[in-house]
Amino acid sequence: MDRERRFHALFDQYESRLRAFLRSRCRPGSGVEPDDVLQELRIKLWNLLEREKELSNPASYLMRAAVSTLIDAQRRATVRQPEGGFSGHDPESLPSETTPEEHAGLQQDYQQLEAALQQLPTDRARVARLYLQGFGTLEMARLTGWTEPRCRNLLYRGLAELKALMKAEGK
Repeated sequence: MDRERRFHALFDQYESRLRAFLRSRCRPGSGVEPDDVLQELRIKLWNLLEREKELSNPASYLMRAAVSTLIDAQRRATVRQPEGGFSGHDPESLPSETTPEEHAGLQQDYQQLEAALQQLPTDRARVARLYLQGFGTLEMARLTGWTEPRCRNLLYRGLAELKALMKAEGK
């Protein structure tokens, strides 16, 4: 059986169970959509079959892959904000028990980081912002339409320059 038919046969056989599992684990408003995770699973299965790997226990593989893909999606969702802000760096998103002094210090740090990012060349700033939001270089490449080596290079140089700028500011 060719790869495409094997892929469709396997995925069609387990899709409803996987979808039910993912729906039961994805909380509304969490930023993780079951359909997105299911799509990632399709890609993982396709890539596995593309390498001509045989699955001795496809149900077990797909369930393990569903769990790990879901965990990865939940981690990404906690790091990213839809508006493109820096989760964990934005003082407005701090817990209410933060003291006014801590809040002011973090606000100043955030402003210095933002000012340093604005001094970077546009492409370097773009990948540095994506990195601060939790994206890897492969994801950056998909989002920007650039190659992964270009994103990696821009990130390496951008972070080095950002570090130098922050050091010059005393941070």
